[in-house]
Amino acid sequence: MIILSILLVALGVGAAIGMIHWLERKPWSQSLPDSISAMVYLLPSQGGWRWLWSLWLVLVDVLTFAPVIEILDRRGFGILGFLPMAMLGFVAVWPLFDTEHRVWHYVLAISAGFISQIDVWLICPWWLFGWFVLPLAAYSCRKQEWVDGKGVLISEVICYAAIIGSDITYILTT
Repeated sequence: MIILSILLVALGVGAAIGMIHWLERKPWSQSLPDSISAMVYLLPSQGGWRWLWSLWLVLVDVLTFAPVIEILDRRGFGILGFLPMAMLGFVAVWPLFDTEHRVWHYVLAISAGFISQIDVWLICPWWLFGWFVLPLAAYSCRKQEWVDGKGVLISEVICYAAIIGSDITYILTT
């Protein structure tokens, strides 16, 4: 499941960057989305692109958090693995039905990210050191234009890497 999740994330984000590059005629360095969760609002509402994005996010969500639930359930904390999975499920389908209240989309995405890091803490807290990358990246890239406004994207990548890394570490050490 973890390997499929990684493949889906790489393919999905790669396709999104390519689509932004192609549709908006931006250079590759400026084609990074501001956020994976907000990427859906860049897609055209006609043609099923948002449905495809929602399906992609649900698949990534389930493939990422099913192992987390299994690991945490052994310790009696399975609900903490289920909560971010449920929140990301709502993040995935919210833009299909309600585009007027984006704030709830963002609140659920941020909450899922925060709770996922509690999961990391319970599975393998060493992966939380990945958060030291954020201020280092901000400092070292402050003069790079392509980094402007990408703090949420970097945070999402750190959340994902930490949860996947903690899962793999747990599996390899038990």
